[in-house]
Amino acid sequence: MRRQNRDPIGLTDAEGAMTEPVPSEPMVPRPPDPAIRPRSRWRAVLLEVWIEGVGVLVLGSAGLALVMTLGAVSPVLDAINQVAPALFCVTVLVAALAVPLYKRAALLAVLACCALVASGVRVVPDLAAALANATLAETRSAGPNEAVLRIVTFNLHGSVLQDPAPAIAWLRAQRPDAILLQEASGANGQVVLQALSDDLPFRTDCSRVTGSCLGWIVSRQQPLPGSNSDLLDSPWASARYMAPQGFEYGLMSAHTVWPLDRPLNILAPSARTQADQYRRIVSQVQALGADSMILTGDFNSGGWSHALPRMVEAAGLFRHSQALFSWPATPVWRGQPRFPVFPIDHVMAGKHWRLVSIKRGPALGSDHYPLVAELAWVGPVSAGIQPDVEAGR
Repeated sequence: MRRQNRDPIGLTDAEGAMTEPVPSEPMVPRPPDPAIRPRSRWRAVLLEVWIEGVGVLVLGSAGLALVMTLGAVSPVLDAINQVAPALFCVTVLVAALAVPLYKRAALLAVLACCALVASGVRVVPDLAAALANATLAETRSAGPNEAVLRIVTFNLHGSVLQDPAPAIAWLRAQRPDAILLQEASGANGQVVLQALSDDLPFRTDCSRVTGSCLGWIVSRQQPLPGSNSDLLDSPWASARYMAPQGFEYGLMSAHTVWPLDRPLNILAPSARTQADQYRRIVSQVQALGADSMILTGDFNSGGWSHALPRMVEAAGLFRHSQALFSWPATPVWRGQPRFPVFPIDHVMAGKHWRLVSIKRGPALGSDHYPLVAELAWVGPVSAGIQPDVEAGR
């Protein structure tokens, strides 16, 4: 009877001959490399946290974009539109960095697209118009028979202006036909007004009616009798003028509150809300004649809000100050550079005016930058009077 091979550990070969056992190396676990593995692990964790955090940012941007669309029916929610450019840029940046790495890339891409569309609808038209203004600046020069009005609008912030000399020197150097000021109260504001009277002898304000003016106009030409804002019971300076070239036009300097200035206080006077002030400005512009009107000032709202474009359309004007960032002109923190982020100062005009040029001036000690605009008259002229581009300058 044949014996079975009972060698369990393989000490014999197939023929049953004895073989030497092969020593095996002990299985010793390899210790982790302290210089590499923990660092790689933390990098992976930080990358995951960063990707998830960016995803949350995109989700938040989409939520804010949805709220921005509701600004059309709510002045409180419309205030969020003031930061629409920042929301647009942040969404573009984080989406470009996070979508390729995010686990739920499709969902993130949809949310980012929603945020981009909602914010882009508010921002892109103004940016495109500003680019067109810069591109067409050289082709918009006045024709040989066009009368041109050169104006400056400036929130002087005279109550905190430390040194009025730079503002006086720069304003005089512009040789404007009219300067429309806001917040010219305070000792230094009055110094500026008095100094400008040598070149611009005619002043229009509203102090006799309201006791506290929000706008001033100093001009080379005398206002027409019975046209100034004292007769309209208005806190904004306005008047009509007869140009030497034979046409009538109006000027108005306005200043309004911020969108969230007491909007939830039901006991606050209605005139203290921006929406009500916009309605009153529309009424005043229409009373003075919108087609020949030039309206400037500090409206505390950017062009990508719902409220400001709605006001401009209701007044029958066109806004020429697209994406001209004018506030703040002073550092937010001491020692920090000036970097304006809100385009809240504006120049608007009726259909009888054509834009020749518009630009932002330098920092002059106020918290606002001034704007300088040249507008050419394209409306009707009285019979027998030929336009002279140099007259009245």
